[in-house]
Amino acid sequence: MSRGLFAWLLGGILLFTLAARLYRLNVPAGFYFDEVYSAFTAVGYLHGEKGAYWPWTPHAEGVGYQWVHPPLAGLLMAAAMKAGGENAVSWRLGSVLAGTAAVALAAALALELFSFAPIALFAAFFLSVDGLSFTQSRIATNDGYFAAFALLAVWSYVRWKKDRASLKNLILTGLCLGLAAAVKWTAFYLFGVICLDLALEFFTDRRAFLAGMTWPRAAGMALCWLALPVLIYIAAYSQFFLLGYDWGDFLALQREMWIYHTRLAETHTYQAGPLEWVFNLRPTWFYVDRSIPGKVANIYNTGNSAVYFAGLAAVFVAARKFMRRREHRLLLTAYFMLWAPWLLAPRLMFFYHYTPAVPFLCILLAWLVENLRNPGSPDYFNVRGGKALAWGITVLAFLWFALFYPLHTALPVPERFAKAGCVSGETQ
Repeated sequence: MSRGLFAWLLGGILLFTLAARLYRLNVPAGFYFDEVYSAFTAVGYLHGEKGAYWPWTPHAEGVGYQWVHPPLAGLLMAAAMKAGGENAVSWRLGSVLAGTAAVALAAALALELFSFAPIALFAAFFLSVDGLSFTQSRIATNDGYFAAFALLAVWSYVRWKKDRASLKNLILTGLCLGLAAAVKWTAFYLFGVICLDLALEFFTDRRAFLAGMTWPRAAGMALCWLALPVLIYIAAYSQFFLLGYDWGDFLALQREMWIYHTRLAETHTYQAGPLEWVFNLRPTWFYVDRSIPGKVANIYNTGNSAVYFAGLAAVFVAARKFMRRREHRLLLTAYFMLWAPWLLAPRLMFFYHYTPAVPFLCILLAWLVENLRNPGSPDYFNVRGGKALAWGITVLAFLWFALFYPLHTALPVPERFAKAGCVSGETQ
């Protein structure tokens, strides 16, 4: 495939991704679901409200300040509102851009790993039609931002592995780790991805690993991947300090965040565990509007079952190459590190916690589909009917997205259609 054709096809996927996410972005006009915390807090940041950072600040009924996550995503929402005004489009626009960037980054990572353009295109396509990624890139919460920074961190890390003398990629990896940490603490799992990948490389090819490792390089890794993220994390709290808080307040806030995330024992109608995520069993119901007689408008963050089930098959196939192929090892490590730790989490969980793992699932699925379809692909599976199966998965993924699009975007539909499309086990 020529570079020009690849650029046109990827551009088309990204244009589709952006347009689909921008359509009806203003619906609903007010806060919905966790926007009552995240977007409400971003408004507080915009106006320089000191209490927006503090756990014990009084607030109106129905809204609350989000202090349980670091403030970077909220500050980016506030910046968008500074430019575009205090409205739904402005506070959600950053999520749209992050979600679109994630699709581009999934393609970039796939291309970096496999050096095969069709795999990159399939990766972008599958992520663009995933309903979970779609809805999280249309709501003003932290998850879309985190997924984009996570992908950028892994992409820059892969580029650094190819050229370990590259200071630019070393610094970029640390920068992205810091930005991800300044959005959500689950960035800790990204450090686990890198550490585990390097450890596996050490055990599989110790001589090559040590040959490229010098004391200055090890020191640079420590500075860029440990010290730099810490500095960026603290810098994200610049407004916090400018508003009059001190280091004691900062440490007290971090302690309260830790207590919240480790002791959140509440229950919720739409809570879902990690084993439910992978089978798309328990999406979250974000919003409902019954103002039109006989019709109902919903927003569910349901995933794309064609992508998820075929993606799980790709995980099992790729696992056979885990120790022999670096690209499969990294993708599987990233996928499981961003999903499996939740199996041990003591707190309340929701389907949207699966968001950052999905891009890696999509890349693995893209690898599987291309190798079923194309005899010229790197790991062609000479399976009878493989080409038909590959295109069947692709078409089914798009049809699934199209079918559920009204339930992702609050399009008013007949109540019978809404109930038929409700996969959460609840009725509207």
